[in-house]
Amino acid sequence: MKDEGPYSNPAIVFDCTKLPDVIYLIENGYDYVTVTVEFEMREIDDGYQIVYLCPGADEYRVSRVQCNFHGNKTYTKFDSVGLYFQSFHLGDFLRNGELHIALRFDASGAGSDTWQFKNMNIRVEISKEVVRPKGYRTSNIK
Repeated sequence: MKDEGPYSNPAIVFDCTKLPDVIYLIENGYDYVTVTVEFEMREIDDGYQIVYLCPGADEYRVSRVQCNFHGNKTYTKFDSVGLYFQSFHLGDFLRNGELHIALRFDASGAGSDTWQFKNMNIRVEISKEVVRPKGYRTSNIK
């Protein structure tokens, strides 16, 4: 991921067609979406890594997690990272009656701030109650 803005880097769109129908979810009291992202990453150039949670690949962000990971800059060493987004209302991700969830990426800092990731796993929890409140830690990066 390069320091060129979130829309210049590729997006990852979560396949929401595997989730129950949105009308069913709403009618049965499900009101929250909580997203956890786990992946392996490495820093190529020193900087900040930014991951945006969006209601679709071409939409504005709902939230972002900015990391200051100082990892090993070798081409073979990747480190495990977990990002924990707070719970948001299901309605924040609805577009035309359908659920849309996407991740966008960016980098920030002085000069080039490029980073890479692989083996990404995205867990989407749909719940009736808040799973992760605002202020919850946002990553496993210390």
